[in-house]
Amino acid sequence: MGNPNLLPYETIVWATSGEPEAVDKVLWHYSKRIRIAVIDIYVVNFLVTSINEITDEMLDSIA
Repeated sequence: MGNPNLLPYETIVWATSGEPEAVDKVLWHYSKRIRIAVIDIYVVNFLVTSINEITDEMLDSIA
């Protein structure tokens, strides 16, 4: 019938209500996407920090 890759609507509703088993199912279902998002955030933060440090060094050398 529906998309087999989606969680049942009831599971989402139970998870938002705090049902531990439903929360576990949602976290397991989206675990790969969560890991990728965390890695992306880490990489962006690392790059921004590196760019800020390089910019500060360049500005210090000019002053």
